[in-house]
Amino acid sequence: MSDTGALDASFFDHAHDSYRRWREEGGVRRTRYPGPTPIEGWVITSYAQARELLADPRLSKDGAVERFGRQAGLTQGPGSALFTHMLNSDPPHHTRLRKLVQKAFTARRTAALRPMIEAHVTGLLDAWEGREEAELISEFALPLPVAVMFDLFGASDADHETLQVRGNSLDGGQGDGEVSVFTAESMAAYLRALIALKREQPDDGLLSALLQARGSDDGAMGTGGAEATIAEGKEVQAGGARGAQAGGGRGAQAGGGEGVQAGGARGAQAGGGDEVLSEDEITSMAFLLFIAGHQTTVNLIANGIHTLLTHPGQLAALRADMTLMPGAVEEILRYESPSALASFRYATEPVEAGGETLAEGEFVHVSLLGANRDPDVFPEPDRFDIRRAEASRHMAFGHGIHHCLGAPLARLQAEIAFTQLLTRYPGLRLSEDHAARWQANPRHRGLLSLPLRLR
Repeated sequence: MSDTGALDASFFDHAHDSYRRWREEGGVRRTRYPGPTPIEGWVITSYAQARELLADPRLSKDGAVERFGRQAGLTQGPGSALFTHMLNSDPPHHTRLRKLVQKAFTARRTAALRPMIEAHVTGLLDAWEGREEAELISEFALPLPVAVMFDLFGASDADHETLQVRGNSLDGGQGDGEVSVFTAESMAAYLRALIALKREQPDDGLLSALLQARGSDDGAMGTGGAEATIAEGKEVQAGGARGAQAGGGRGAQAGGGEGVQAGGARGAQAGGGDEVLSEDEITSMAFLLFIAGHQTTVNLIANGIHTLLTHPGQLAALRADMTLMPGAVEEILRYESPSALASFRYATEPVEAGGETLAEGEFVHVSLLGANRDPDVFPEPDRFDIRRAEASRHMAFGHGIHHCLGAPLARLQAEIAFTQLLTRYPGLRLSEDHAARWQANPRHRGLLSLPLRLR
């Protein structure tokens, strides 16, 4: 890719300007993003082309990270056990996994989570009592999905520090939004131990539901299932500069990350012939839930509060009529999507797009940020409007067979978080010295910090 246009580090603070220009120039561009492990390939910024390519079976996910690792010269990785899940596979393997996982994670169950999420939000905001300032990400947006996930898993509150999957850690450290190899390996060991416990002592939680999911057509689950959905449609990169990184170095995706391992576990057969999820697949699904659901929710909440506070007219309209909240959440997802690029895909044969030929083996990166501000679909796309009629057409959660199954859970957490924050703190505003800085990561759209004045 000698003709690839390289970007510098300032790109991340002006990403929308670049994507607008690329879209106006045709919507398909070869580029190289900056970073410790640069990502390069074709970038798609047109809504129509993005929607078409996300559903194109000629773009594959199988083995994508191995390809990326070889291209980038990466050699480290936590192994296949964390990446044998449906996001990293194509049909028919993807079809089998999604069918089994849907028996444990159904959108209709999400509403039942509301009381639990409300209690967590209330508890986090109660801790701010009497304070004048707070840092939203480390003190609220990050701990909330961690607490929700641990409740769903039936894990101990004391273990909340064990699984840290975002560049910004609970202690306020900043990074690029990726998980280090050291952290990924620690997570794998923890999840295996927790799965072993749930196998011996099943409950009505998420892991027990996965352990008992069967490939029969009746949709039954042994323990009544988990009140959860899984976030599919967001990438997993097992290697990132994560603030102070134990174990050293930028982690590599060569041994896992985005692609399912060739020849990997394809599930076990239960008595009577019903398929079940293998041990690696259950571990991998749990890891995906933490990675994708966690990172997406953190960024959705932080991006949403930042966007509302920088658009006082829209904030006032929402405060005056909180029934506008569902539409506001959709517009936030469109305007400042929590994921900037869709997950890794590569062309399995030449693909024509935007007057360009995407050659076999080349990576194709769909810009969700770019597509969600395409004026052909969203009039005045740079205007934030919580009453926008077409906001729900956004592709923040992807499109096609890898559309995010966890979207209802992410929306629910955001709705509850925004409602309580705006209700409890009528004087909420950005700290006077705050300047928005974004993580240096082309795949995630997340602020490094968000200091707030509460009164």
